[in-house]
Amino acid sequence: LLALLLGKDNANNPVPSVVYVWLWVGLAFISMVFGGIWRLVNPVRWLHRGILAALRIEKDFALADYRLGYWPAATGLLAFAWLELIAPNNADLPVLRVAILGYLVVSLMLALAFGDPYLRRGDPFTAWSSLYGTLSPLGRRTDRRWVFRTPLHGPLELGAAPGLLAVCSVMLGTTAYDGFSGETRWYTFVQSSS
Repeated sequence: LLALLLGKDNANNPVPSVVYVWLWVGLAFISMVFGGIWRLVNPVRWLHRGILAALRIEKDFALADYRLGYWPAATGLLAFAWLELIAPNNADLPVLRVAILGYLVVSLMLALAFGDPYLRRGDPFTAWSSLYGTLSPLGRRTDRRWVFRTPLHGPLELGAAPGLLAVCSVMLGTTAYDGFSGETRWYTFVQSSS
């Protein structure tokens, strides 16, 4: 956070690596081992809880029922993938400051409006981490006891929800795009076409 706000905009600043490597790639691997960990460390969740506690409002408060499913998550993940893979100057600190501040403000407003249901399904990184977390060998039984399970057991327990297919499509599509964009034949074709 200090490097983002006060750091110099040069190659020695760790913010682009933290955002694009540790958050995006590292969180996926951690989630596949330990489950959807982002819901525990999500800064928006902690800000939301802190604001509600400071105002002495019950933690399950919401202005409206949440009915958007995974659609905000799909939109947020697509925006993040665009920032990482396509946007010009995506490693510059001013661009990252705007992107991170935008994520925090929009997510916090949605969390204040819809409460925890938004934070469970609508937050892009929570949905993304939770979906990777279904591949984890760790799971909980109905009595909340930790158990080992086969890696494909978790995805079978996912229920259908609006926007879930969109999130999965964004996850697979952006990964495929990232792989193709590094392919020699692909970028030769792109650079040589009018």
